[in-house]
Amino acid sequence: MITSLHLKDFKNFQNAKIKLGPVTTLVGANGSGKSNLCDAFRFLHGIGRGYTLAQIFGGALGVGGEKVWEGIRGGAVGCARHGQEGFAIKLETLHESGSDETLVYEINVLTPKAPHEPTVRQEQLLMEEEEVYAAKKESLQDVQFSLSLAGLPDGNWDIDDKSPALYDAWKLSQNVEEEDPSGVIDLNEAGYLLGSLESLKSCLGEIRFLDLVPDQLRKPCAPGQSVLGARGENLSGVLQSLLKEEKNSQVLLSWIDSLLPHEIAGIEVVPVSPSTVQIALHEPGGNMVDGDRVSDGTLRFLGFLVALMTADPGELLFLEEVENGIHPSRLHLLIELIESQAQHRGIQVILTTHSSTLLDFLNKQSREHVYLIYRDRENSSGMVQQVMALPEAGNIIEKQGLGKLHASHWMEDSTLFSLPDPEGE
Repeated sequence: MITSLHLKDFKNFQNAKIKLGPVTTLVGANGSGKSNLCDAFRFLHGIGRGYTLAQIFGGALGVGGEKVWEGIRGGAVGCARHGQEGFAIKLETLHESGSDETLVYEINVLTPKAPHEPTVRQEQLLMEEEEVYAAKKESLQDVQFSLSLAGLPDGNWDIDDKSPALYDAWKLSQNVEEEDPSGVIDLNEAGYLLGSLESLKSCLGEIRFLDLVPDQLRKPCAPGQSVLGARGENLSGVLQSLLKEEKNSQVLLSWIDSLLPHEIAGIEVVPVSPSTVQIALHEPGGNMVDGDRVSDGTLRFLGFLVALMTADPGELLFLEEVENGIHPSRLHLLIELIESQAQHRGIQVILTTHSSTLLDFLNKQSREHVYLIYRDRENSSGMVQQVMALPEAGNIIEKQGLGKLHASHWMEDSTLFSLPDPEGE
């Protein structure tokens, strides 16, 4: 579970920190920086997948030449705040699900203009303030990292500054006996090292980003799929796999039946060609509504439902503009779905929204993790404000509701008036 994210000079954020809960909600005007926060998580996700910096920023190709990673908007230079030549990200996460041991990961990246490549300036991982590994250069001109790993003798390991050190440190820790034929390594400490690295690598590598598109959700796909695509690809195939268990069928039907104004007799996945299947809803009386006729909002709700039901414990889902296509009177179901699945499955959800109505349905725990993303009026830097930390926020929200305060611009106004006076007056 990721507990906090700290950004320095990343995109429009000069210095911003956000603490995450089971459900974290980001609100703010268009262009305030919500998508930039998403890009910070995508950068970390690329590290977890073992990509080089060039691949993280510019995109990665698979074995067959197909694109498996889209890169980050703006590329390397665009990820550094205007006028800066790099950025730093610090992440805190629990060692594993249910653990109270904290891992702290930091990376500092240089992003020079072309033709120079982005490089890592410094990187480290701490476990309860004890160093797990550290990678740094003696000077900016050095290419070779000086890498130290807990339990392993110091050495000039074969890594350079074009890639984050996490993946290489993880690989080295898997082969400690090969790296130390003399047998002087403390294997207990080496096992501790490997466990910490695997925990962080898994945490970052399992982040998922969903921006569901109805046309992709309703598109027929091959049966037997197990992973929902970022834009909703493979929905029918994943749904078919879920429906094989009767308890899943009942859960899916219950949620969809609650969403729609009319009764639904069943959910099915039917063949539409010799090699593809598509979702279909059954209405009482025998009428079947195939995927081409299912509404956009129903498909998006079903896509979120399937993603949440297939997420592994400890996984983080980043859901953008979740309210799109959902009628305001049904948004409470969407929030109930997200909060219940986050608790039941032990997953985390970050969602972005422009909907005041949606905010009113957040439970007390989720309200603690609502953040306003806004621009500083002096220098246009991105800022992050925990809404419940504003003066008297709890009492005011209890009386008026979070949605009304959002719609009336109270969050922005309260943030402005609560800031210290730069002149000291």
